[in-house]
Amino acid sequence: MLPDLGSGEREVIAQAVEDHIVLLDDMDARRIARRLGLQPIGTVGLLIAAKKRGLLPWLRSELQQLKALGFWISQELQEEALREVNE
Repeated sequence: MLPDLGSGEREVIAQAVEDHIVLLDDMDARRIARRLGLQPIGTVGLLIAAKKRGLLPWLRSELQQLKALGFWISQELQEEALREVNE
């Protein structure tokens, strides 16, 4: 039912079926989650939501820290995220 995904991604999707929201960054896992009627949100989306709720003072610094740790974020996604929170 969940082909070509790692055990972690499969477990996240299986657990999320009840809540309908799942935190996934892997594009294949996100595609499959959507097919299963789930609403995937990625790490950047989660940070955007936190910023909008006043839980983070600056999104830019959080994205920079993630990138420094080796988390890949496209320039396009970073710019879109910063625009969304008016940074």
